[in-house]
Amino acid sequence: MKKIFTFITLALAGAISAFSQPAEGYYRVKNAQTNKYISLINDKIDDANRASLERGGGGYAFALRMKDQAEVISDPGSIMHLAPGTGEKDNYILEGQGMNTYKLTHLYLTIFTGTEYRADGTAVASTLSGAYWMYGTHSGVRRYLFDTVSKVDIDYDWDKGKVKGYSCLEGAGSSKTLDAKANWYFNPIDNVNEYFALTPEVEAEGKYYTTIFCSFPFKVGEGMKVWTIKEYTDRNNLAEAAQIVEVEDGIVPGNTAVIIECKSKDPADNKVTLLTASEAIGKSVKTVLEGRYFGYIPRTSDGLTENENMSELKDALPYTPSQMRVLGVADGKLALVKPSENGKDKQLVVTKSSKYMLPNKAFLQFANVPNVISLTTEPLSIRTVGQEKAQNTDIYNLQGQKVADKGTNIDELPRGLYIINGKKVIKD
Repeated sequence: MKKIFTFITLALAGAISAFSQPAEGYYRVKNAQTNKYISLINDKIDDANRASLERGGGGYAFALRMKDQAEVISDPGSIMHLAPGTGEKDNYILEGQGMNTYKLTHLYLTIFTGTEYRADGTAVASTLSGAYWMYGTHSGVRRYLFDTVSKVDIDYDWDKGKVKGYSCLEGAGSSKTLDAKANWYFNPIDNVNEYFALTPEVEAEGKYYTTIFCSFPFKVGEGMKVWTIKEYTDRNNLAEAAQIVEVEDGIVPGNTAVIIECKSKDPADNKVTLLTASEAIGKSVKTVLEGRYFGYIPRTSDGLTENENMSELKDALPYTPSQMRVLGVADGKLALVKPSENGKDKQLVVTKSSKYMLPNKAFLQFANVPNVISLTTEPLSIRTVGQEKAQNTDIYNLQGQKVADKGTNIDELPRGLYIINGKKVIKD
């Protein structure tokens, strides 16, 4: 069952018998009662809920959703980095996808384990072994983070292309509500019990591929490769082919869109190692690929209609057919193609009025793109020229007109596209 986070307003009514926090690092955060995991799916919380939280009331953080274990294996939004907040002691934030809980709610989290008390003074049994409470405080009033109960499952019918149901909150409950729904496990990403792995969506010539765009740096495992696109050929401003280049050390910096060659189609074989910011210092990958952290999230009764409330919450990139291509297969080979809009392999979020790119996936975007861009590891005929030696051939423009005699240094020519030795060359 898909569920939505909320903060519930409770007054401080008793002392805490035990207090400790998990160490700073990467975690998946799981609810102790429902066994669902946090996923950060948006970078916004609507103004009404934030205002309520800031004045000491309750509020719903729609940007946080609950997912099953199978759904989070390859979900970058489920990778939460626990970090200390600024200012007062024992302030913490959960961050990921370029966002964090403080930016969403304007509240720092206090995280502890032990016996807690309801607003009416009644004690709540000690948290389950290894579980934690999380709350934010404003004006002496606590807002606990807990997993609410949805009335209807989100159940997507891929064949009919519509959502059968939608998530609906039952409400924050009374001030006496405080139970295991407010207990959380912090599961460290150790690549054994909890890991981040990639699920390939594309198979070409016996190999498996996926793309990814995430906020944290990582290194791929043995038997995997990282590919990037650095340049492409063109004809009349239409990209016909693109060269993919392997990233030799297999390290992907945060906020970098890349293509991953997986070891197999089983995610368990495609584990990656998460890196800290210091481990990724000095690492960079030049690429023309792009990505977004978040995508459109249907929340209306049919799951397809946009409404005013959702327009305040979504941070999605509309699909432009003439400008965007994604990883796929053409003539049995790896290529950049138009996104699929049908079936289980669909690569867009399709609503009644719009189409949106999927979050955390790489795509190529530029004006007037052809339907298919072939991918090759071979150097292309077009290249950027820096300091070039004197040429042993005449130099022509794209209209076939000679613009310089052989022996001319390319640096003496203005910026532009030239034909040298039968190849297209960019002078920048």
